[in-house]
Amino acid sequence: MRAESIVTHAPIEGEIVNSGEGIGTMLQVNFTYNVPTDDYIAEVSPLAEQFADADGLRWKIWALDEANSQFSGILFFDTPEDVQTFVESDLAATILNHPALSDFAVTPYSILGAESLATRAPVGTIEE
Repeated sequence: MRAESIVTHAPIEGEIVNSGEGIGTMLQVNFTYNVPTDDYIAEVSPLAEQFADADGLRWKIWALDEANSQFSGILFFDTPEDVQTFVESDLAATILNHPALSDFAVTPYSILGAESLATRAPVGTIEE
């Protein structure tokens, strides 16, 4: 889901420069979609702009395992509080309560900053 990932500022194009400051917090959301993949994409693509506007969201990657009808979203936020705000948002409720989606796993993660920076993860602040 490249187009949706780009709308939500996923670090898949261009150069990412990590300053080493402001290491954020990751949220991983996995679920099964119970409709054809094309129908799933058509339904969720319009939500990309809403995700992009989420408070504290730096970027989001939208990933599909079409063979198994699985979705994985990696969302990277400024703070753990931003993750909590998102999890409690109407947008998150829309996803979590959608009748065509099931088997949710929603997991927040702390980031190992030094190790992530050493392996070029886009986790620091981005210099413009």
